[in-house]
Amino acid sequence: MILVISPKGYYATDRLSEEAKKAGVEFEAVDAGDLAKQNFKVDVKKYQLLFFRQGYPYAKQIFDLAKKFIKAGKKVIDAPQILEDVIAGKWYSHQKLGTAGLAVPNTVLLEEAGDIEYPVVVKWIYGLKGEQVFLIKNKQELELLSLKYPKDQLIVQQFIKADYEYKVITVGFRSVPSILKFKIDPSGFRINFENFEVIRKEDTLKICELAENASKALNRELAKVDILQKHEKLYILEVNRWPGLASFESLTKYNVSSEFIRYLSRTKKLETQSVA
Repeated sequence: MILVISPKGYYATDRLSEEAKKAGVEFEAVDAGDLAKQNFKVDVKKYQLLFFRQGYPYAKQIFDLAKKFIKAGKKVIDAPQILEDVIAGKWYSHQKLGTAGLAVPNTVLLEEAGDIEYPVVVKWIYGLKGEQVFLIKNKQELELLSLKYPKDQLIVQQFIKADYEYKVITVGFRSVPSILKFKIDPSGFRINFENFEVIRKEDTLKICELAENASKALNRELAKVDILQKHEKLYILEVNRWPGLASFESLTKYNVSSEFIRYLSRTKKLETQSVA
């Protein structure tokens, strides 16, 4: 059986459950909040694979649960990397991408930042779905934001006035066939959801190769990679371990949830054989 720790009532949770049922895959989705009520006591013997789509504020507990699965010879999606970066958040990810020689916007922890040239993008390292990403235009705005989050949990990132943003889903470090390309709103830094194209993988191989290399560098088996394009230059913006699936499936009409379930099922079977 596959155990997925994922928020209750979320689109991705419901879709993964739906596709698992269609495929006849034994699958259980549990909210981390519900696990917390039982002190994260899980009968590891019941499961062959752990895939979690939640972290903060339960990162430490999930970290410990993942170690129990690994110790029992079970598969944990994104292991062993997960044991290194589940607590460190986006800052660790940007460091790893840079070490791998991949192009990323210049990024530094706020507590280590020297003179800042505005505007900049500031992110909370445990943020999800782009909700804790801020375009900061001056020192006063930064000071107000730093009152809401600890300085060691904020990263300051170079603001790139890009032309386009690509969103690439990777499954097992390989891009799915459909890619989203968004025009970026020239008045800010957000994508324009009304101005997009769905592009075939074979028509954008350079983008897909960069996304695949990024997911490999972070050992993220199921991910969404956001890539900025400014003229001919490409930058990896994010490699999301817990990609939202609603907009991607809606806009591309591609069944990512089914692709995820097939990958989890294949991986579970391979792991079971290797342990035996």
